[in-house]
Amino acid sequence: MVTFCRVFFCLIVVLILSVVIIFLIRFWNNYAYYPSFEVVSFVVHTFNITNSTNELTAHWEVDVSVGNSNRNVEISFEYIATSLVYKFALLESSFSAPFNVAGKRNAEFHVDFDIPNSNQRQIGGIVVNEMARDRRNGYNLVVDLRIEAIIVNKYSNGNQYKRKLDVLCEYLILKFKNSSSLPVWEGNTENYIQECSYDEYWWSDSSKMVHVTLAALI
Repeated sequence: MVTFCRVFFCLIVVLILSVVIIFLIRFWNNYAYYPSFEVVSFVVHTFNITNSTNELTAHWEVDVSVGNSNRNVEISFEYIATSLVYKFALLESSFSAPFNVAGKRNAEFHVDFDIPNSNQRQIGGIVVNEMARDRRNGYNLVVDLRIEAIIVNKYSNGNQYKRKLDVLCEYLILKFKNSSSLPVWEGNTENYIQECSYDEYWWSDSSKMVHVTLAALI
């Protein structure tokens, strides 16, 4: 009788664990699926600091690749805004057109930054002072990209899940080479891409690793 009770108890535990594991897998697949982001190109066409007025004029273009490693989901980007940040100061924000990323596919979106523009005041003050000082001292300019997006995960079974993403692409190094007045992104010269991370407190590396593993299995 005792042996039977032990076996029955073990079966109940195994059943409960199986249900929990199935629930977690479905949760990761259907709700918490996140695409990957990488900066693949960053080109500066214009960069000038006017000393007399302490104002910045610049034209930057960035291409960002979005990866969808889940074959069962199509990701629809309904809204995407990208901000250019220098030492925690906002330089410019730009909005990209909506797009879709099919399962097991990659897509790129293009971002144009013009400083100043008709919807923004001239950039000046402390931010430009620090840029000018770094330039005089021969330092590199290090900027960040902050991406805010609203996506809809669309599954083949008809389920749809909408969520907001906050992505951070840090430490994009712009170098002034050969006394050039235009900085060049290190990724262009060194032939590498810059991976981005999720700027969310609850999002840990361990949970991301579990998610990627599950996505690769389905």
